[in-house]
Amino acid sequence: MTVADISTVLAQDLKTTGGSRFMAILKMACLLQQQGVAQAIAWKYLNRAAHQCRPPYSRAATLIVLKHAYHERPLLPWRTAL
Repeated sequence: MTVADISTVLAQDLKTTGGSRFMAILKMACLLQQQGVAQAIAWKYLNRAAHQCRPPYSRAATLIVLKHAYHERPLLPWRTAL
């Protein structure tokens, strides 16, 4: 995934999830993890994607999703949007 791909992937995920920023960010985080992208690089991609959401998705919530996707946090709270 390149930086240029972020907008395209995010737009597709937002469309397929009915506009859910949480689900779009989660799908992207899981995709990056499955592709073997380092967590630090994934954090940069997810921050960019979260900033492109309208309204922007919070950094704190994005970090929770990232840690979940990279298996550092076993459970997601039912609501991460702040």
